[in-house]
Amino acid sequence: MRFVMMIMGNDEPKPGQPASPWPLPSEHDALHAKMARDGMPMNGEELQRGHTARTVRTRNGKQVITDGPFSETAEHLGGFYILDLPDMDAALEYAKMLSGTVEIRPVVDHGGRG
Repeated sequence: MRFVMMIMGNDEPKPGQPASPWPLPSEHDALHAKMARDGMPMNGEELQRGHTARTVRTRNGKQVITDGPFSETAEHLGGFYILDLPDMDAALEYAKMLSGTVEIRPVVDHGGRG
């Protein structure tokens, strides 16, 4: 079963917030080492900051492109991993290796369709 592990954080911290809500590089190094030991392919990427995003919305057949991420939230998607594991419990073991907010979500299996 495949899972997406999404690394969430505030990419533009406000005064009084921690300077970096993202997991430390050493945590990612440890995660990558575990993935290698477990024979899991390294499949994921860090994303550029939210202000670099563009959002396309289609309403009533008309498209509007706006600058920035889709929603105004305190946390944004900073990166992700694709994990191929037997179950959610195994995915959670990987997520617990990183500090901050990490969301795990199962990938829908469309029976071989891309």
